[in-house]
Amino acid sequence: ATSRATAARMPLSGRSTPTADGSARTSSASSAVRVTVRVRPPPEGARGVAEAVDVSSDSGTLTLDHGDGRPPRAMRFDSVHGRETTQREFFERCGLCDQIDAALDGYSATVFAFGQTGSGKTYTMAGKAAEAPRGVRGGAGPVGGEASRQDGLMQRAARRLYAQIGEREAQGKRFTVRATFLEIYNEQVHDLVEPASGALGVRGSTSQGFYVEDLSVVQCRGLHDLEYVISQGLAHRHSRHHLLNQHSSRSHAVLSVYLDVADSAE
Repeated sequence: ATSRATAARMPLSGRSTPTADGSARTSSASSAVRVTVRVRPPPEGARGVAEAVDVSSDSGTLTLDHGDGRPPRAMRFDSVHGRETTQREFFERCGLCDQIDAALDGYSATVFAFGQTGSGKTYTMAGKAAEAPRGVRGGAGPVGGEASRQDGLMQRAARRLYAQIGEREAQGKRFTVRATFLEIYNEQVHDLVEPASGALGVRGSTSQGFYVEDLSVVQCRGLHDLEYVISQGLAHRHSRHHLLNQHSSRSHAVLSVYLDVADSAE
């Protein structure tokens, strides 16, 4: 089998649940979780090998061929995206735009990517910027530069966020944006904006819940500042080379964006 899938779980819509016959179906749109699957192209060394996964984007169905005589297994999700899907197409169709709009309306929104090593999680989330050597700011151009067709969900979400903020501020709203970027590596939490701070402690309190002590919080006065946080974080993530991936992320990374809104008159 050469195809691998990256699944992004997104609150605020439907989700996939198993059925009695071993297939899966999508629950109603009122569910709290939306599940979308992206199948990556086969690696260079596997070109010409029979594909194990068939994608039907129209019906949101992914069919797995076991290759051992067993009947194929069909699974349905909120959306399924095939090997030819571009970064822009995935961003526009995966449901993230609705997530951003909901966040601006005051709801919590999360995108969680998971899949096996080499399945394309980092590329989907961060694009080619994640392939720069550690400690070197990557990306298709300088911070604040023009969009690249290789940009991932994070860069595209940042641009849409500020585009929507601009529209809403024209209607009398005022937004404050803050951002943090951390990684969990070898069971330790590290600040990706200020990596020299070393391992940070995770604390809990009745007023704040769980939080990371001394984590840098960047006040973002515009898109340029948020792009800087993303670029810095990607540059400082731990990565390693292995057989499946030349630039494999070796940590769990969490980018958090906090929004406060008020009427301009306040």
